[in-house]
Amino acid sequence: MADRTALPLPWGRPVGTVAPLQRRDSRVPKLVDLCLDRMASRLESVVDLRPVKEQSLCMALLHRIISNGKLDFRLARVFQQCGHEEIEQALMTADLLDALPGPMDVRASRHGCAPR
Repeated sequence: MADRTALPLPWGRPVGTVAPLQRRDSRVPKLVDLCLDRMASRLESVVDLRPVKEQSLCMALLHRIISNGKLDFRLARVFQQCGHEEIEQALMTADLLDALPGPMDVRASRHGCAPR
């Protein structure tokens, strides 16, 4: 009987050899990152985060929103009511009045600056 590992197959490796493990490409994003990026790009659909049980997911979404400069009063209230104590406490210390839309002179007079 002939040595089967020495005879290559016409379409691949010699018989009896094992393919090396493929390394996962680090450039392929994780599914959770894709979902969080999509949520951060469609903020009008973020209305209730209480069903999200993992605090790390809420934190990651909040980080994306703040990094993009999109945290407004409504979103801050959604995160305050998300059910995760650390996030609620952090946002309770935030000045949400600065996130309210309004004339610049109202916000400027509140901070002691004269309107232009």
